[in-house]
Amino acid sequence: MAGCPHKKRPLNEGKVFDDKIMCPFHKAVFSLITGELIKEPESKTPCINCRLIKADIIGDKIVFEEEPFIPQLPSK
Repeated sequence: MAGCPHKKRPLNEGKVFDDKIMCPFHKAVFSLITGELIKEPESKTPCINCRLIKADIIGDKIVFEEEPFIPQLPSK
């Protein structure tokens, strides 16, 4: 069964129009021919338990810190 990559929800109940399908959960639209994302999902759900993680590019790799990143406020 095809699923929306946004939240891994099934698309079998999605609305089909022209050569597209709309995710019934967050209204993302995909091409039925190529699978390409045509319209981003609509989601007003706040990020719960999100953490800011510091990342650096070293050579051709992205390296993530293990600890949450807490930005410092500028001093006056």
